[in-house]
Amino acid sequence: MTTILAFETSTPVCSVALQTGGHSYAETQTGTGIHSEAVFVSAEKLLHRAGLSFKEVGAVVISGGPGSYTGLRISSAAVKGMLFNMAARFYAADTLASIAVGIVNRNKDGAARPQRIHAVLNARRTHLYHQIFCSKNEIGLVPQSTAAVRSLDQIAGLIAGQDVIAGTGTARLNLPESLKSTVEIVSDEAAVHAGHLIEMLVSPAYKSWVREADPEKFEPLYALPDAE
Repeated sequence: MTTILAFETSTPVCSVALQTGGHSYAETQTGTGIHSEAVFVSAEKLLHRAGLSFKEVGAVVISGGPGSYTGLRISSAAVKGMLFNMAARFYAADTLASIAVGIVNRNKDGAARPQRIHAVLNARRTHLYHQIFCSKNEIGLVPQSTAAVRSLDQIAGLIAGQDVIAGTGTARLNLPESLKSTVEIVSDEAAVHAGHLIEMLVSPAYKSWVREADPEKFEPLYALPDAE
């Protein structure tokens, strides 16, 4: 099995994960301005724990956006530097889809899957990056809306009972009292994790949300259009 190294830096959560030989390792830190150092330090720690070197990594996958401009740029630049002396293949995964994958995988062991997942990330002051997904066993993730920048009020108006809202910026949503007890909210480190990127890369159900790229030419998706 290929050794996979994953970097999730699209938010204040800096998450690095490693999968090798059936074993998984991960390290997560949260904060502003930590990503440039944390991506290298965390990757070195995980490889050391697994008894591996960078040259033994067969694939690298990063969160491809949307998200924080600084975080995405740091991850992209760091990986380009790492890959200079590596033979690893390079992949980018959709950030909003990765949040939804984390929710779906949490329910793999026979638990009922949520009907709808709202993946959200901080964007502008009164807006979030937002997309609605549902999960189907044979297909994987099915988008129920476009990925776009939506106002907090627009998103609140799209949420129904039993939905799951996951990502960053969830605390900024002003939900009606009638919904607060019926929806589930999964925030920050519980929603954003590099391990989700590895799952997307190795699972056929999620392959459509991952693309292989030339690291020298790759640019993250820093932003999305406003919803109509």
